[in-house]
Amino acid sequence: MSTTFLGVDIGTSSTRAILFDQDGHPLSKAQHSYHFNTPSPGYAQVPVEFAEQHTLRAIHDCLQRARDTQQPPPEAIGLSCHMHSLIALDDTLQPLTPLLLWADHRAQKQADTLKEHPQRHEIYLRTGCKVDHPMYPLSKILWYRQHHPELFARASKWLSLKEYLFLRWTGECVVDPGIAASQGYLDIHTLAWDKMLLEDLLGLTSTQLSTLVDSTDAVTSTKPAIATQLGIAPTTPWVVGTGDGLAANIGSGAHDRSAMTSTIGTSGAMRRTDITPHLNAKEQVWCYPIGKKHWITGGAMNSGGLVRSWLQQTFPKELPDQKALNALEETYQTIPPGSRELFFIPYLKGERSPDWNAQAKGSLVGLAYHHTLSDIAHAAMEGTMYRMYEIYRSLYQELQVPPTLYASGGYTHSPTWVQMQADIFNTTIEVSGVQEASGLGAAMCAMAYTGHIPSLLTKLPSMNSIQQYNPRPAQHEQYLPLFQRYQQIYRALIPLTQSVDN
Repeated sequence: MSTTFLGVDIGTSSTRAILFDQDGHPLSKAQHSYHFNTPSPGYAQVPVEFAEQHTLRAIHDCLQRARDTQQPPPEAIGLSCHMHSLIALDDTLQPLTPLLLWADHRAQKQADTLKEHPQRHEIYLRTGCKVDHPMYPLSKILWYRQHHPELFARASKWLSLKEYLFLRWTGECVVDPGIAASQGYLDIHTLAWDKMLLEDLLGLTSTQLSTLVDSTDAVTSTKPAIATQLGIAPTTPWVVGTGDGLAANIGSGAHDRSAMTSTIGTSGAMRRTDITPHLNAKEQVWCYPIGKKHWITGGAMNSGGLVRSWLQQTFPKELPDQKALNALEETYQTIPPGSRELFFIPYLKGERSPDWNAQAKGSLVGLAYHHTLSDIAHAAMEGTMYRMYEIYRSLYQELQVPPTLYASGGYTHSPTWVQMQADIFNTTIEVSGVQEASGLGAAMCAMAYTGHIPSLLTKLPSMNSIQQYNPRPAQHEQYLPLFQRYQQIYRALIPLTQSVDN
């Protein structure tokens, strides 16, 4: 009977728990979906209890299915979690706030003030973060300090979701370097909390944050109630793990600069692994550590699968379920590049890399009477991939040779979307045999803790590609002027959307 490891991938819109064997092949899986709330424009939050309940249910269901098929219990459990979340706790470690997500932009004004900070670029180089973007928890803490000073004074801890869950389940308040860096106040070179940002800018002390540990460190005690609920031994190791995007690079096998990952779930991102922190003068990319010897450089966009969710919510009768989406995709075969001169600017929740324009808005340009829902949906996929291409170029421009591009995430279930990416990028796309790259990355943190693999950058047998999409020269030639037109439209709309905000 094989040794097993549980990877828990806590995403923005769902939690997936996957039991893997020691070669990285999935044995059982459970998923629980949920939605975040937007009670006011710019807000994106969930009750943290809600996130915890869904995560526990996913873990419970996965382990129960494993028991039903006589799989052995996991030797250790690793966590990956969406990044840039924030919650404040009081001195009894009870929540003072809802869980704020990366898509929450309520701190736009606080982020804007950081654009004028005399050390803004030096802060970027130290932290690897564009801290003048409201996505980062740093600006959200400033927002609480200015708008809710009494709450700010009561807060004894400022944590991410993964830290909060670890605290709830084990009693330990710890954080890995990757999640810590994604908050905006870690020095990615020394792997220590940035004293200037904490004390001078935020008015915090390091005691209000978690203890920094490695991604492969673990706590070997589970609170009795949690152990009983999940059906695990109280001594089962909980391995700290890392952020979901960083875990995806680990789980995809993209372990050096010759490879790059492309992931589209709720949001989208492209990432590469470096042996030193790597940032650029234009501040287009971010950089977070995955331990003491490797860093991941990348760029992300707020939209991605979120655009398809918006289409379903906007056209509920036409797109009630996944079956309807699949049927819609079959109609794309007759739609040429450019969606019959229709452009979908996909910034439904602002934007991140490479422009970091949190106030960007979505637009549909060129809509005419002859356009159909299929054209709109196809244009939405193109608009999303145009932005991914911009991120790719900001990462690729400094490399000497084209990287191998590994695709993972929900969009790999859409052949049209992956082929579109190959055509726009003019590069071959390898679809990884690992469909749950973040989950496997989390499980590999557990494998490294137990010594089953020598390091997180270990190639597992499951990491072979299962499908390849090659670029089509004719389509790429058609997409070149369309991409340029998309860029022109986006830039032309910026002052118009800003005037609407004002």
